[in-house]
Amino acid sequence: GKSLIPLFELTCMDCGQPASVYDHRDYLKPFDVQPLCQSCNKKRGPGKNANVLLPFRASLALLEALLSNTAKLGE
Repeated sequence: GKSLIPLFELTCMDCGQPASVYDHRDYLKPFDVQPLCQSCNKKRGPGKNANVLLPFRASLALLEALLSNTAKLGE
């Protein structure tokens, strides 16, 4: 399978600072990414097809909230 190099080993493609995120220019190509610092990633803005992940992100946020509440009930 494919794997990505850990970010702590990489520098930002735009400014040379330490990388902290992988930038997707097209979210339908999950391994076609470039390492960036947070500032440069924000400057670039969202990549193509970012809206494809919106339903997944909403579902993930709901699941995390439910799990968090369940954990609190067990305390």
